[in-house]
Amino acid sequence: CHGYELTRDLDFDTDGDGATHVNGVGDPDDDYYNGGLGWQAIGSMGGSQNPYRGRFEGNGHVIHNLFINRSEGVQGLFSWTAGEARFAAVGMRNVHINAGREVGALVGHHEGRIAAAWSSGSVRGTDLVGGLVGGARSSSRIVASYSTAAVECTSPTGMWAGGLAGGHLNSASISGSYSTGAVTGGCPASVKHGLARVGGSATVSASYWDARTSGIPDDADTNPPEGLSTSALQTPIAYGAAATDIYATWHDYDLNDDGRVDADDDAWHFGTSSQYPSLKYGGLDPTTQFAVPPSGAPTEVRAETGAQSLLVTWRAVAGATAYRVQWRVPGQAWSSERQAETTETRYEITDLSDGAYEVRVLAVIGGVVGEPSAAAEGEVGTPGNRPPRALGIADVELDVDETAEVDLDAAFEDRDGDALRYSVAVDGDAVEARVSGATLRLRGQRAGEATVTATATDPDGQSASASFTVQVGAVLSLHGSPAAPEGGVVALQAELSRPLASDVEVAWRMAADDDPATADADAADFAAWAGTATFAAGETRTQIAVAVLDDDAIEPARERFAIELVQPEDRNVGLSARAWRVLGSVQEGVCDRTPAVRTELSRNWRACHWPRSIDLARIPTLALSASGIDALRPNDLLGLAGLQRLDLRGNALATLPANLLANTPRLRSLRLDGNRLESLPAGLFEGVAELRELRLAGNPGAPFALAPELRRTDAEPWAAGPATIEAHLPLGAPFALRQALNLVGGEASAEELAFAAGAVSSGAVRVTGNGLVRVLLAAPTIPATRCGNGSCFDGLAVEGAALALFAQPPRVSAEVPAADLLGSEDARIDLAAHFAASGDAGGLTYTATVDDALLASVSVTGSVLTIAANEDSEEGTAVVTVVATDEAGQTATLRFQVEVSPRSPGRWRSWRSTIAPPTTPP
Repeated sequence: CHGYELTRDLDFDTDGDGATHVNGVGDPDDDYYNGGLGWQAIGSMGGSQNPYRGRFEGNGHVIHNLFINRSEGVQGLFSWTAGEARFAAVGMRNVHINAGREVGALVGHHEGRIAAAWSSGSVRGTDLVGGLVGGARSSSRIVASYSTAAVECTSPTGMWAGGLAGGHLNSASISGSYSTGAVTGGCPASVKHGLARVGGSATVSASYWDARTSGIPDDADTNPPEGLSTSALQTPIAYGAAATDIYATWHDYDLNDDGRVDADDDAWHFGTSSQYPSLKYGGLDPTTQFAVPPSGAPTEVRAETGAQSLLVTWRAVAGATAYRVQWRVPGQAWSSERQAETTETRYEITDLSDGAYEVRVLAVIGGVVGEPSAAAEGEVGTPGNRPPRALGIADVELDVDETAEVDLDAAFEDRDGDALRYSVAVDGDAVEARVSGATLRLRGQRAGEATVTATATDPDGQSASASFTVQVGAVLSLHGSPAAPEGGVVALQAELSRPLASDVEVAWRMAADDDPATADADAADFAAWAGTATFAAGETRTQIAVAVLDDDAIEPARERFAIELVQPEDRNVGLSARAWRVLGSVQEGVCDRTPAVRTELSRNWRACHWPRSIDLARIPTLALSASGIDALRPNDLLGLAGLQRLDLRGNALATLPANLLANTPRLRSLRLDGNRLESLPAGLFEGVAELRELRLAGNPGAPFALAPELRRTDAEPWAAGPATIEAHLPLGAPFALRQALNLVGGEASAEELAFAAGAVSSGAVRVTGNGLVRVLLAAPTIPATRCGNGSCFDGLAVEGAALALFAQPPRVSAEVPAADLLGSEDARIDLAAHFAASGDAGGLTYTATVDDALLASVSVTGSVLTIAANEDSEEGTAVVTVVATDEAGQTATLRFQVEVSPRSPGRWRSWRSTIAPPTTPP
């Protein structure tokens, strides 16, 4: 069968004509969809009469879970390619292929060029079998690639199996590549190769295989033989400088075919000294490609003597998918031909001659062969008593009170012909089990599931056991993979394994999916959060349908949920815990986002609910210039974790949401020039640490102030020292800032304060001083880098900051008393009587304002405040505000009311004042 799950729909130019087919749109000659049911078998694409000639530029994409099981040969994601074919920056994770001749994860019969590709999983075939490529022919070029896939050659007459390529023939070449997967199978040992079988004038340069994990310690047919230890492959953490370093030339390849070798061709990420190199070229994520499986060796290996045989047993190794058993006569070499592979923790070696043997076991974990166990010894000669052997017992289904019998003599054998006695144990209360002689009798007691274990014991006390499952009552299960857009319907099918005589109601409920890495749907997403499904008497199927609500909120592109059945109260219905819960998702996609944003994000999909979270995370650019956008919604950019370029220039944006960039930590370019922005929201750049271009010119509010504020964080500014200070940047730092500190009257532990890009607070500095200390922070510097014809950072104005420490601010010492204001005279108040200054901070200066200029005007000369009445016909209340400032820049504020009431001409006008609570900003 063919199963393809692609992390994103890819662009294929399959016929090499320069045009591509993208998700049903474009060149129909490149369409490899099959009626909307998924990908057509790309493995059958091409062939000798119509080889693939196009470019497959993966751009960092990874193809997951490719399964091909076909008897005919020449299989892979692409079966047959021509010399014009080009592959770059593509990964193949968890590939499993079982086919005939010329079989590889990416290409079966390869001609053309592969640059920066990797594969994992398993590849099986009769001959010309490779982890990445099956048969690499005359024009094949493989560069900067690797495979961890396990390779198995299945035919005893097969030819050529290799960790990276099966046969590398004629003038083909491999450069700067490696493989680690186990190379095994029933074909002759002479045709198994660590990297590839090289024939004719084919070449291999600076390419290696792991001699331990591949099981191929040396390989004379690979020129030169480069089987290295795991440590040798993992220890280098850079390309290396000396010509003898194994990775010294790995940066010398022109991967993008632009005629030069430069930084754009940098392919490898070397990780730590306990990791193999991984690929970063073309957007590949080097941290998630593969994990080196543990190499633990099996323990408690025993070899029990039989008739011309040894029964080898051992303790299981966590994560092992298979075990390799090897044996030898003491003193001889461990031979790859005297070995066998099994998935169990026991293996019987038969047809042995009399004599002593040594046996060891190696675990195969993720296609990698681990370290060998300690050797166990066994002497083959006159057979002793051998234990019984379990042949297995099939699972049983019963109704309540129904009985069944199992013939245990048919389920076990004793190779010595001993009479066996039997016993039974039951885990669960659904079934009753009894043994009479060699007959096991079962009776269903209540609906449910139980595990029954039968044990056979010979006269010497040696035993073997076999377990099986008994299901009592009809099995209830839930099926489907529910996924629905907002406004759609989640549909599932509940099934009974057999019809019942009466109606049965089964409750269902929605729940979280228990995966903290995914967003959860909640009750607001569904018309019903619970309900019941009814099985009519005699029926075995019923439908469960739940309407998905369509709200206006912007939520993650996929919200996961679970639908699970609740155990029926009717105990005549059996339960199957394995099928009582299914996972699904609400496909919101980008449907609720601002229309222009929605259109751009979904332009490669047929509907706005199609994009998935993983699709959004891979979008590098959002081009929205001149799109008529006058407002953006909070969370419009939700899920765009990989966004690097956001172009919003030439729109009509007057404001921005405060959290606009909260979901775009990798943003490198932001164009907001030519909008209507009066201000920028606080925290706009918080967390955005990779900006290299920020354009803000052409907005009414430009240049926007980049104004740090100095703050004391350990106490009030005037408290005794020493003091801890830092700077706060309300917008967040759009780039890294380093600002010089100047102190008058004190000393600081550093000469500058620094903001990391994306930070809202700087690092802290310690300040000491005996009296008043003035701290001055220089204005930050805007980077002078150029983008095109202009500065990379425009539309910003930088400012400095100041802070006074260790001096009390001024305070209000007395309120303004009630007084009269004559109609033609001014009222004068000596402000020195109403404020007190700290001696350390020097004298005070005063400023005053009034909130209603029609009623009165104010002025200050020295410390005298003058209040003058204005129009005689006006009456009402005005508020006078007086601010006293000391020499350190600290302030105190006094507010009082002036009530003006008209009298007859020439008569007095009255006023009164009340003092408001004074305020002293820090």
